[in-house]
Amino acid sequence: MSLKSLTTDTNGTVEFNGNVTTEGDQTYNDDAVVGSSEVIFTSTNKGNIVFNQTFEGADPAQTDVTINTGGNTKF
Repeated sequence: MSLKSLTTDTNGTVEFNGNVTTEGDQTYNDDAVVGSSEVIFTSTNKGNIVFNQTFEGADPAQTDVTINTGGNTKF
């Protein structure tokens, strides 16, 4: 399943334990933590993928992140 777009703004932390796919932009305005060993962020229609706060793995030595987009990626 693919969302049209995704924006977070909960004044907290968002944790990813699976892949995220959108047609358009993904904008994360909260601290982001990758909780699983691998997460793939994908925009299928050249959307931007932007992390405006901290971005880290729960265990950085064991975390793989892949970003697939024809748009811009910003950390």
